[in-house]
Amino acid sequence: MITFVGSTYSYLWRHDLERAFEDIAAAGFTGVELLAAPPHVDLLDPAGSAERVLAAVRRTGLAVHSVVPSGVDVNLASVEPSMRDWSVDYFGQAGRLAAEVGARWLIAHPGRRHPLRPPPYEQCVEWAVAGLERVVAAVEREAVGVLLENTPTGVLDTAAECVQTVRLLGSADVGVCYDVANGHMVEEVATAIRHVGADASLVHLSDTTRERWAHDPIGTGDIPFREVASALSGIRYDGHAVLETLHGDDARAGFAADFANLRGAGWDTP
Repeated sequence: MITFVGSTYSYLWRHDLERAFEDIAAAGFTGVELLAAPPHVDLLDPAGSAERVLAAVRRTGLAVHSVVPSGVDVNLASVEPSMRDWSVDYFGQAGRLAAEVGARWLIAHPGRRHPLRPPPYEQCVEWAVAGLERVVAAVEREAVGVLLENTPTGVLDTAAECVQTVRLLGSADVGVCYDVANGHMVEEVATAIRHVGADASLVHLSDTTRERWAHDPIGTGDIPFREVASALSGIRYDGHAVLETLHGDDARAGFAADFANLRGAGWDTP
């Protein structure tokens, strides 16, 4: 049976971290995925951020399942070497935070390719893979695994490419976080999930249309969630799924609506 995890993403720039944890616990989740981004988390102050997160953990009883840095700023596929170095260091800081708050996974994004005059695709992939190797090496001593998340940004954005990269990295503590909204922009998600198969260690759920990339509430886009459920069942996936949906001020009610819409599409939800 899939275990659902709430994401603090929906609360960013709307409510503080403490309110996010309280709402997620009240919505019935037992686990949380922490979006490690300001103003909730300052990775330049990892000790202070960890103390704040652990206080919220003690107060709510939630367990931090995974930590994901903002994908806006980091870029392992940058043409600028110093930016690639900074991104590796940033992921390393996030990995150390993950270890301090008891998270199992650090989620990493490969980066992005310039949309107008990009370098050769193979070069971007080479930079991204080299960066991921360094990230894995940096966090493995923290007993935190790394999950590569597919993003529609022009580098390793399909299930097949993510699986190939994970196998190239060759570590038992590396897997795929398949994001259905990200995947929907570039491929058929049910087919992609079947391709990921046993390499799937986490699933991100939100909705979108192909006309406008989003992380909208379940049922407001055109992702075929009944087919997604069938595909996950077909690969016997019984891990965690993060509700990474973005809501307004009342995210708790939004999560309840997400669950209702998932149940309507054949999902077994709380």
